[in-house]
Order: sequence, then C-alpha cells, then structure tokens
Amino acid sequence: MMILVIDDNRDLADLFCEYLSHQHYPAIAAYSGEQGIAIAKEQAPKVILCDIAMAGMDGYEVARFIRSDGSLKHIKLIAVSGFFSPEDVERSLQAGFDQHLCKPVDLQEMTKMLASCLA
Repeated sequence: MMILVIDDNRDLADLFCEYLSHQHYPAIAAYSGEQGIAIAKEQAPKVILCDIAMAGMDGYEVARFIRSDGSLKHIKLIAVSGFFSPEDVERSLQAGFDQHLCKPVDLQEMTKMLASCLA
C-alpha cells in the first residue's frame, strides 16, 4: 500500500512523506519525473501524488508514461498542482490523472483522496 510522492521541491515531497507516514501510509519521495518512474517500476506503489510543474519531465508526461506502461497503468494518479482552473483540472485528467489536488494542499483533502484511491 505504498504511496509515491513525485515533486521537484524536495522539502515539499519530504513533508508529504512525513505527513503520510504519520497517517500510517508508507511513502517514498522522488524528486523528478524520471526518478519517479524508476521508483514506480521498482516499488509498484498503489498511488502516486505527482506535481505538474517540474523541471525536465513534467507531471503530464509522467502521467502519460504511467498510463502507457502495462505494468504501471493500474496505479492511481493524483495531480498536485498550483494550477486549478477548470481547464487545468481537465488537462490533468486528459493526461491520465485520476484526481486533481490544488496547492496549497489541504492535508485533510489529500487524506480523503488517498482513502478513496485505496478503497
């Protein structure tokens, strides 16, 4: 039931992992899209929380890759983004995300989303 957090903001990724561990969700951080995909292949997380605006491979590219990989496409994807207009949410869903979480993140909202993904 591991959760992977992908965010190029190391402090935020580590903070999410710490919060998740206190909520009894084992979590691991990746600090780039490429590193996140490598960890996903190794660890097979149940859920990935992925930032959209990252240097290098952005969150949309990560989602499209995950959805195109037969061994990973079952993973639940939650976009984490400062972009929150209806068009932004639609773009994340079209890229393959299951849900869209807006920054600044409401930790209770994140916990609810995770619970629904893991149900």
